[in-house]
Amino acid sequence: MERFADVLREARVPVTLRREKGHDIDAACGQLRLKTEKDRESLAASSA
Repeated sequence: MERFADVLREARVPVTLRREKGHDIDAACGQLRLKTEKDRESLAASSA
Protein backbone atom coordinates (compact mmCIF):
# COMPACT_ATOMS: atom_id res chain seq x y z
CA MET A 1 0.00 0.00 0.00
CA GLU A 2 2.84 2.35 0.85
CA ARG A 3 4.48 1.85 -2.54
CA PHE A 4 1.19 2.50 -4.33
CA ALA A 5 0.61 5.59 -2.20
CA ASP A 6 4.13 6.79 -3.07
CA VAL A 7 3.37 6.41 -6.80
CA LEU A 8 0.21 8.47 -6.36
CA ARG A 9 2.06 11.11 -4.34
CA GLU A 10 4.71 11.38 -7.05
CA ALA A 11 1.88 12.06 -9.50
CA ARG A 12 0.65 14.76 -7.07
CA VAL A 13 -2.51 12.82 -6.22
CA PRO A 14 -3.67 13.37 -2.62
CA VAL A 15 -3.43 10.12 -0.67
CA THR A 16 -4.64 9.10 2.77
CA LEU A 17 -3.84 5.72 4.29
CA ARG A 18 -5.91 4.58 7.24
CA ARG A 19 -4.03 3.09 10.15
CA GLU A 20 -5.70 0.58 12.46
CA LYS A 21 -5.64 1.55 16.09
CA GLY A 22 -6.37 -0.63 19.07
CA HIS A 23 -6.04 -3.90 17.15
CA ASP A 24 -3.25 -5.07 19.43
CA ILE A 25 -5.57 -4.82 22.45
CA ASP A 26 -8.63 -6.34 20.72
CA ALA A 27 -10.39 -2.97 20.73
CA ALA A 28 -10.78 -2.58 16.98
CA CYS A 29 -14.28 -2.93 15.50
CA GLY A 30 -15.92 -4.35 18.59
CA GLN A 31 -13.46 -7.23 18.93
CA LEU A 32 -13.10 -6.62 22.66
CA ARG A 33 -16.89 -6.86 23.14
CA LEU A 34 -17.04 -10.01 21.03
CA LYS A 35 -14.18 -11.60 22.97
CA THR A 36 -15.93 -10.79 26.26
CA GLU A 37 -19.17 -12.37 25.05
CA LYS A 38 -17.34 -15.52 23.92
CA ASP A 39 -15.55 -15.72 27.27
CA ARG A 40 -18.90 -15.50 29.09
CA GLU A 41 -20.38 -18.20 26.87
CA SER A 42 -17.39 -20.47 27.54
CA LEU A 43 -17.72 -19.96 31.29
CA ALA A 44 -21.45 -20.68 31.20
CA ALA A 45 -20.92 -23.85 29.17
CA SER A 46 -18.13 -25.14 31.41
CA SER A 47 -20.10 -24.57 34.61
CA ALA A 48 -23.26 -26.26 33.29
